[in-house]
Amino acid sequence: VLRGPRDSPKDISQWSGVKLNAAGEVTDIEWRISLEGSIALEWLPSTVSSFCIHLNKLEGTVDLSRLPEVMIDLNLTANSFSGTVPFTQLPQSLENFYAALNAFCGSLDLTALPKSLQGLSVGNNRFEGTICLTELPPRMEALWVKKNRLHGTLDLTKLPATLNVLHLHDNAFHGETDFTNLPQRLEELDLSHTDLSGTLWVPRPRRHFHVKHSQVSLVVGWANLDAPETTQTVEAVNRIM
Repeated sequence: VLRGPRDSPKDISQWSGVKLNAAGEVTDIEWRISLEGSIALEWLPSTVSSFCIHLNKLEGTVDLSRLPEVMIDLNLTANSFSGTVPFTQLPQSLENFYAALNAFCGSLDLTALPKSLQGLSVGNNRFEGTICLTELPPRMEALWVKKNRLHGTLDLTKLPATLNVLHLHDNAFHGETDFTNLPQRLEELDLSHTDLSGTLWVPRPRRHFHVKHSQVSLVVGWANLDAPETTQTVEAVNRIM
């Protein structure tokens, strides 16, 4: 499929979805052609900086501990990969890692991610246990951990100032949560279908703030919580969120 007939394979420069630089080195690979079976990522050329195999039918475990050191973008979304993910061994150059809609399992260690990481999508997997959100990479912009088997309390007081998307919904997180120090850039926050509680104040309506089926009260504006009009606002907002 990729390299042509076995008896007369194409030169790699002619492989589908493969890009080379001026030196003839493979730098980008994008395969979305209904690939099936397993894949050995440890055999990727050391020059590959972008590797995208989302929306295939690949399965089995993948070794993510020996990726190219220059890797910037890695997209494994929507396959059937399983096994654990060595989050502490990802390439230090990595900026975006997308692995949602698979069957990855084990713990979700977010305390030693690459400092360069900006986007991490691992929703719709089977990760379990607690998570720490106080040591995320300083440049992180988006984090999706939705629809896993995570639980425990959350500390949201030390999120990166650059964060604008945070999806935590459909997990078993619980407990009173401090929402007073959320990043000003945060535009999407989904806490729905959790057991989190607390009061989430926002100075203006946020279309993408969701707390439905949680114990969190979403309050728009800076009114006194004890005032009747504030109580009405809380009840109205929570009904629609």
